[in-house]
Amino acid sequence: MNKEQALELAQNKTVQKAALFLVGGVLLFIGGRKIYNYIKQKKAENEAKHAAENAQKVLKAAGIESSLTEAQAQSYANTLLNAFDRMGTDTDAVREVLSNIKTKGDYYMVKKCFGTPEYGTYGKPMWGSGTPMNLTEWARKELSGDLLDKMVNFDTQILSSNLKGVTTKKDEPFVIL
Repeated sequence: MNKEQALELAQNKTVQKAALFLVGGVLLFIGGRKIYNYIKQKKAENEAKHAAENAQKVLKAAGIESSLTEAQAQSYANTLLNAFDRMGTDTDAVREVLSNIKTKGDYYMVKKCFGTPEYGTYGKPMWGSGTPMNLTEWARKELSGDLLDKMVNFDTQILSSNLKGVTTKKDEPFVIL
């Protein structure tokens, strides 16, 4: 083997190593991102469950009825987030959910389960760089007309109700927004 062949062989091995490192780095990034998203999703599910339980306690203490179960409220919150989470809002899905929300107590439960996911330019931001917003704030960004009016009306009813003075735990004020 002459000097030129040895040099070419060494360069090929270097290129192969670089390609392997690049592919390995990409796979590691993708795997890490999937693990991160899974952990984030589980944390959000736990927070939503806690929020639904807390919402039921607050509504009961305030004497307000909700016809929704925790599971229904969570399902509606997920449906709304999925309806908002894209270019163009799925207004049919929003209408379907709103047709099942009859009282301010129902809306309150769904709003608490919705939480404050990050909002980007068009729904959820791709890389987690959005602004945390609640359901009504998302609705103001994504909806117009009668759908927006209905959601804002529910929110106005909640704000004007007797939920303001209710506490969830000893000395822990309850925050509506």
